[in-house]
Amino acid sequence: MNLYTYDSNFPGRNDITVRLDLSSSDSGRQITTNGTDGLTAGCLQSLFRVPYRYAAVDI
Repeated sequence: MNLYTYDSNFPGRNDITVRLDLSSSDSGRQITTNGTDGLTAGCLQSLFRVPYRYAAVDI
């Protein structure tokens, strides 16, 4: 499964993804990303849920 994300470290890019292989039931499934480079290339440090509530905006 690919989750397309917004990463403020890469403004204007819409191809940053977080990937999780759901075909395995193993609890140690690896989560990867294409939004890191260098020594941490492909690694995701953490993933957390933040509260969200839709708010209509008049433009």
